[in-house]
Amino acid sequence: IILVVIGDKDVVEEARKMKMIEGADMSEKSTGTNAIGTAIYEDMAIQMAGKEHYINAYHIWTCSADTIHDKEGNIIGCLLVVK
Repeated sequence: IILVVIGDKDVVEEARKMKMIEGADMSEKSTGTNAIGTAIYEDMAIQMAGKEHYINAYHIWTCSADTIHDKEGNIIGCLLVVK
């Protein structure tokens, strides 16, 4: 679930048009192949570009994501960078 969307105004606006907004479920189960969902599912850093994304609208993006862990090693979040 997206908690916060920050960044360059034009990128954030384009993401919002695609419903990549606070509260959106970006899991692979919900959204198909995407950097956030895949990074969390695989528990590793992922870079996904263009047609590697399941949703056609996301084909304009190159996305890099990695999981964030607590001190016990549990996934507590994910950081995504979009270009």
